[in-house]
Amino acid sequence: MEGIEQTVSDVLELYGGEIESRLANEVRFTLPVRRAVASAGQVGCSLRWEATELGEGRITASAERDIAPPKAQRIALLIVGVIGALLWTVWPFFPNLGPLAWLGGTIAFATYFMTLRSTSAGVLSDLVQRIARTQRENAMMNDGQVR
Repeated sequence: MEGIEQTVSDVLELYGGEIESRLANEVRFTLPVRRAVASAGQVGCSLRWEATELGEGRITASAERDIAPPKAQRIALLIVGVIGALLWTVWPFFPNLGPLAWLGGTIAFATYFMTLRSTSAGVLSDLVQRIARTQRENAMMNDGQVR
């Protein structure tokens, strides 16, 4: 459990999370639903740790609430996607719009993929696994053990 606070801070920074509050053995933070994509929304989380026997410990993570994505960005993104889809749809009726229709179709599909949501539990689970792996590596380096 040595250095867990620093590891949590480093991994949260890697995932694009923002620390809201920090207590003795607990950190409350927001985490993007999709790593480094704030337009997909955020989830409020807390992470608690406690030491057990023989220098090992237990990490408890909980995802408390979903924080809605920024409304203006989401609406602007969806409007651009709808315009792209309309260009793609009306292309057969206006053949001169061929190159623009392909661009519109690309924008429409890109908008769709950007607005897909993943589960907050999956992101949080990945974060906790990375913290545990980093702590194990740090403990092995400090003990001088090599696998």
